[in-house]
Amino acid sequence: MKAGIDRHFQLEQEVLEPMEVNVKSSEDYMALKLVDFINGVNQLLFEGLTRELPIISFDFAQVVRDFPSKRLFEYFELNPRRNLCKDLRTACVDSGISALTIADVVICYQNMCKLLPRANDKLVLRYESQRDHSLLEEEKFVYEGSWIKNEIRICLEFWLGKREASSVDEEDQWKCGFCDFTSQCPAYIGDSGSTETLSEYDYSSDCCSVQ
Repeated sequence: MKAGIDRHFQLEQEVLEPMEVNVKSSEDYMALKLVDFINGVNQLLFEGLTRELPIISFDFAQVVRDFPSKRLFEYFELNPRRNLCKDLRTACVDSGISALTIADVVICYQNMCKLLPRANDKLVLRYESQRDHSLLEEEKFVYEGSWIKNEIRICLEFWLGKREASSVDEEDQWKCGFCDFTSQCPAYIGDSGSTETLSEYDYSSDCCSVQ
């Protein structure tokens, strides 16, 4: 997990110059996410490439051009009129954003979303070695909106306490070797099956998927 996170950070630094911002409030933190999105979209439109673009959404069918700003403020208990911290205001100016509050940033966010063309349905998933970052495999497939929406819905049902946890499929039982809750899991086969044998292999040093 750590190796994958470090690799994503490394890839991000290849195309983005990090800037340290000391946020002071929840409003600052959310505004920073929106500013990161605006900067990323600008880079995508002008340079044709960006990485780690943060996405904020409430409804899967929600059109991004009609972003529900009021719902954002209410859900995260944000004060739209609270002034941003000095560091963040400076970051906004450096990014060409005229904003004193998170409400101002949201307006810029909405305007930026209107510039985005519809994404291509053809996606590419690349697998690379964490040892030397060499390409292991490249898989091309078509985006299926209904499938991803259903997967997110299933996950949200658990995180929102609407259903109990479910065990992984048999072919994914190697993941049990990295789970902190195996002692409480009735589906964990432990010493009596192959899960423990599979978990002894260090998958974290082998490969991961990167976008």
